[in-house]
Amino acid sequence: MARRLAHNVLQTLTRMPLTDHPLVPTGLLPAPRWLIKDIIPLGNSPSESFITVLFGPGGTFKTYVLMAWGLCIATGRPWFGHKVRQGNMLYIAADDPGGPQPRAQAWADYFALSQPDLDRLATTARLIKMPINFFKDKEVDQAIDYVVKTMAFQPMAIFIDTYFHSSQGADISTSPKDNLEIIGNIRRFAKQVVRFRSHPEGFPQPVRIRHQRRQHRRPMGIAEGRR
Repeated sequence: MARRLAHNVLQTLTRMPLTDHPLVPTGLLPAPRWLIKDIIPLGNSPSESFITVLFGPGGTFKTYVLMAWGLCIATGRPWFGHKVRQGNMLYIAADDPGGPQPRAQAWADYFALSQPDLDRLATTARLIKMPINFFKDKEVDQAIDYVVKTMAFQPMAIFIDTYFHSSQGADISTSPKDNLEIIGNIRRFAKQVVRFRSHPEGFPQPVRIRHQRRQHRRPMGIAEGRR
C-alpha cells in the first residue's frame, strides 16, 4: 500500500512544475497571509496552493457557510469580524443546483445590499449549476474551456459543493489513487482559471470544497450561519 501510494504521489507531482527552496532560509520568512483572516490561508508564492475542506454531517449549514464565504470575498465584506481579501468567486453547485441562489438572495437581503452592489455581484460572483467530475480528465478539460473562453471569467476563489458529487465513479473512501487523481485535476483546473496578479499579492487563491453529502434540506436563515 505504501509503495503504491508513493507511486501515485509521484505521478501527480510530475504533472505540475516543480520548484525548490532552501530548507533553512537566511532571511525572514514572510508572514502568513489569508483569504479570510485566520480562517482560510493564502499562499506566499506561485508554487504554493491551498485546498481548504469544509467538512461536517448533513444539516449543519455547510452550503450556507460556503456561500457566505464566497459572497464576503466577492463584496470584500468581513466574515464575522474576520478581514477578507476581495475578488471574483466561482461556485460549482454539484450537489444541489437550486440551493445556493435562495441562500444568496437571503444573505443580500439581510445586509440590505444596494442595487449597484447587486449589479457588481452579478459580475463578481458566478454560479455553475451542475457538477464537474474531477475524476474525468475530459470533463475537466471541457470545464476549463468553458470558464476561460465562454464565461471569460477569472475567479480568485473556487467553491466546489460537494467533493462527493464532483468525483463520480471514484472510490473516494478507500482508494488513495482515485483521490490523488481528483485532487490533481482540481489543482489543474484552478491553475488554468484562477486569476493571477502581478503584484506580491497576486498568487493563486485557495479552492474551497464542501465534503459529505447532505441528507436533506432544511429551511436556511438569512444571516451568515443563523437560522
